[in-house]
Amino acid sequence: MRKRTVSDTDILSRSVERRFKHVMVRILDEYDNRHQESESDIGRLFKIDVRNLLNDMIRCTNSEMRDYEVQYRPIKFNNDNTLSVTRTFLSSLEVIDFNDSPSVTFRAHHTKRNVIQSMRDELGAGVIYRDGEDIIYSIVGASACIDFVLPFLDRYRLTNTKAEEFRAWRARLVNNYLGDRDV
Repeated sequence: MRKRTVSDTDILSRSVERRFKHVMVRILDEYDNRHQESESDIGRLFKIDVRNLLNDMIRCTNSEMRDYEVQYRPIKFNNDNTLSVTRTFLSSLEVIDFNDSPSVTFRAHHTKRNVIQSMRDELGAGVIYRDGEDIIYSIVGASACIDFVLPFLDRYRLTNTKAEEFRAWRARLVNNYLGDRDV
């Protein structure tokens, strides 16, 4: 039985929730730092209102996200409270080979085994083996490439050179094995 994968919307929803909670904690901490000496009813009401407001924003955002198809691009908070985009796991691969046999091979240093294993878990097809210092993930066959690789690589962004190579390989694969049917 194939594992259930977490959707991009669920990942993004949890990420947004973490950010809202981070903001809430920062606001409440700053309020406590500025008003340490007095704990008035107005102060308690203010903190309750802030919590309720941000929790309502989390619920509304999560509800609105269910109406859209989301392509998630991970973002993280830096120590200086700025945001940065994390590298996609595909960019950590050293080599991606598209072959007309048809097959696709992903190659990475053996320290990236978790990346390769994540791909294998996501796709549910292919084999992983070690070649010297590298880990190789290979998917062979028209049906495996069409059913698993195409949707996967359509969803995740490749670098410019590999994106062009993928589009050409995809066109040849679809043309050779599916003819006029649309994929």
